[in-house]
Amino acid sequence: MVTGLCIGTLRKKSGMVEMRTLYLDDLVVDKDYRGKGIASQLYREMEERGRKAGAKRLDLMVWEFNERARRFYENQGMRPQRYIYEKEL
Repeated sequence: MVTGLCIGTLRKKSGMVEMRTLYLDDLVVDKDYRGKGIASQLYREMEERGRKAGAKRLDLMVWEFNERARRFYENQGMRPQRYIYEKEL
């Protein structure tokens, strides 16, 4: 049984800055197991693997309405860095 999943991608470039960057693509914990520290463990493991692979920063995107995720990442020491704008056509 899988209770959580964390997927990341290591890239050499991040926008205008040439820097090895770990992109956290997904971090998901099964509903029945949330609030038990699993997401924090997965996040810390991803962070450590990124460091060992030579990453100098960690980037991710989270929807503005997802307050729980935003609060989680801020509790991990992450801070918002940019805005992404969107418009329906």
